[in-house]
Amino acid sequence: MDETHSYDIVGNIAIIEVPEGADEKLMANEIMKNKNIITVVKKLSAREGVFRTRQLEVVAGKQNLETIHTEHGMKYKLDVGKVYFSPREGEERQKIADKIRNDETVLVMFAGIGAYAIAITKKKPQSKVYAVEINSDAYEYMRTNIRLNRVDALVYPLKGDVRIVCKGMDGKFDRVVMPYPAGAHEFLDIAIGCLKKNGFIHFYTISKEGEEDAGKELLGKEANKLGRKTVNVESRKVLPYAPRMWKRCVEAQIV
Repeated sequence: MDETHSYDIVGNIAIIEVPEGADEKLMANEIMKNKNIITVVKKLSAREGVFRTRQLEVVAGKQNLETIHTEHGMKYKLDVGKVYFSPREGEERQKIADKIRNDETVLVMFAGIGAYAIAITKKKPQSKVYAVEINSDAYEYMRTNIRLNRVDALVYPLKGDVRIVCKGMDGKFDRVVMPYPAGAHEFLDIAIGCLKKNGFIHFYTISKEGEEDAGKELLGKEANKLGRKTVNVESRKVLPYAPRMWKRCVEAQIV
C-alpha cells in the first residue's frame, strides 16, 4: 500500500490527511524524502469559521508554518495555519484571469492572501482589482504579496466585511469574483449591486450531483430581487468537494 496517499504541497510544506489506521510518521518520512519539503503537517479539522482555516499539527520537520508558494511565476507568502489558500485552485485562478478584459475594474470578494487578484493583474496588467478580505492575517499577507509580485499600482487591498467595505460601491465594477463556495451565496445581493449594467459575475458554490443548476437558479432569483436578470449563464465543475459533491463556478452577465 502507498503510505503517502495524497497530499497538498504549499511552498515547502506538505499537508496530509491521515486515514484511520495509517502510520502518520511513516507517511511523513516518505514525503520528507522530497528535498523540497521541510515540514509535514496533518489536518486536525475541516476548514472552519469565517476565515476558512483548519487546525494543523506538525508531524515531521520544522515547526514553522510560514512559507512562500510559487504558482505560474507568482509568489505567495502565507502561514498555512492562519489563512485560507488552496494550491489546487491554481488553474482556476488562471481561467478567471483569462476571461477578464484588459481594461476592466474588478472586485474580488473574500480575497484571502490575494492570489486571484494578483493572477488577474499579472495576466491583464491594464486592469484594476479591488480585493476585500476580513481576516487580518490574510490581509497583511495580501499586502506583502502585492509588493512581492510588483502589482502595487493595480491591486487595492481593502480590509473588512464585504457588507461594510462595499457600501457606496454600487455600479462600480465590470466584474465581481466570489471565491468562497461555502458562503458566497449570502453576499450575492452585495455583489450584484456592485456590478455595472452588463457586468459579469463569477460565483462559487457547492452542489450535489444531480443538482448542478441550483447555483444558477439561486443567482437568477437574487438578480430578480434587485430588478435585474442574468444572461449567458454557465455552471461548471471546478473541484471535488466531498463524495458526490462539487465546487462549481456559476458565471453570468447581469443586465
